[in-house]
Amino acid sequence: MSLTETEWYSEQMIRLELEPMLKARGRSYYSLARDAKINPSIISRMKQHKIKGITFEVLDRICAVLECEPSDLIVRVADKKTKGRK
Repeated sequence: MSLTETEWYSEQMIRLELEPMLKARGRSYYSLARDAKINPSIISRMKQHKIKGITFEVLDRICAVLECEPSDLIVRVADKKTKGRK
């Protein structure tokens, strides 16, 4: 069974959480896009959790701008289908 694009995004188990780090650094999505040299539309899709992947190069630029580690941004979301199972 294949998922529609909308279903895939809702089932995504690894997410890039930018909001907490941006708030902690007093930065906006726009300033991150500008300083990391990433198209603002890509940053917008990241904000909405509508990206299917990210390159290490882009992740490195984001981390350099936010002065953080990748582990500060990447979170694993429990799979709804297996949540609660042992």
